[in-house]
Amino acid sequence: NVNGSAFANGAATAANQPPDVDPSLHVRAASAEDELKPREKAAIKKEDHGMGRRLSKIIKSEAKAEKAALHVALKELAEIQKLQKESIKEEAMSHTKHSRALSDARKAEMELLVARTASEREQASLRAAGEVLEVSRKHARETTEMLREKMEEVERLRVYKQVDDRERAVKVKSLVGE
Repeated sequence: NVNGSAFANGAATAANQPPDVDPSLHVRAASAEDELKPREKAAIKKEDHGMGRRLSKIIKSEAKAEKAALHVALKELAEIQKLQKESIKEEAMSHTKHSRALSDARKAEMELLVARTASEREQASLRAAGEVLEVSRKHARETTEMLREKMEEVERLRVYKQVDDRERAVKVKSLVGE
């Protein structure tokens, strides 16, 4: 978070721009400078120099704080980069698992289609075998009925022949005179 860092916009004391002051202030300072005695000027200069040293210490202190903040920010960056690396690794593993699952699903679907095709083929074979069985049974019944009819015909013919043989024998006897 860029807004979270104390030095996100740079150090406060490192700005090289002069402060925003009323332009008349320069005129006042020049006018007052002309009125001062050398001793007063030296005292003001000495005080200015002391403030400069104190300000210099503050600037150096801020530099140390900025360095520490940069160290913290770099540490956070390294942690975020580590999280990113782990996330990429996790994404790759998830992608691999997804690919395997997709492959397994397609394989199972193909196996299902093969099994369904085999089942349909066997069902068709069963229906055809059932039809053949019915035709064979019908043929067997018809053949049995034909056999029964033929047997009855043969039995009638045999009875007729026996009767005809007896009648013939009686006729031959009557013709021969016995």
